[in-house]
Amino acid sequence: MKKKTKSKLHLSDVFLVLICLSAALFFLHLFYKDLYSYTTRSDKKPIGKISYTYRTTQRKFDDRVVWERIAQNARLYEGDTISTAEGAEASVFFDDGTSLNLYGDTMLRLVRGSDGGLKLSISGGDIQVDTKESDGSAAI
Repeated sequence: MKKKTKSKLHLSDVFLVLICLSAALFFLHLFYKDLYSYTTRSDKKPIGKISYTYRTTQRKFDDRVVWERIAQNARLYEGDTISTAEGAEASVFFDDGTSLNLYGDTMLRLVRGSDGGLKLSISGGDIQVDTKESDGSAAI
């Protein structure tokens, strides 16, 4: 003969499940916030900004080893390295009026030259440069 057992739902069980669900949602929110955050610097003067990104565009500061995703309108600083993923695009506008369009699989390092101009080190990929100068020569 089988004995029938009836399990009752206790208030403490419901309370425990609600605490676990709220903790999971809280940590999911923190993860999302950290994943899509970007860093600003106060020790360097910004030299431009990224106004448009399509797919994954990342930045690495010159004094750090961690790559971070770049959001729309993020400020760029001297010494930054910018990388676009395969099929990605990014538009960079510098304070001097120069603009760059970076296409997929492009790595770009922004360095200040000895003459005060901005030097760009490009590793692979494609870029398009537009300058404010009318003769088409760039001081980059």
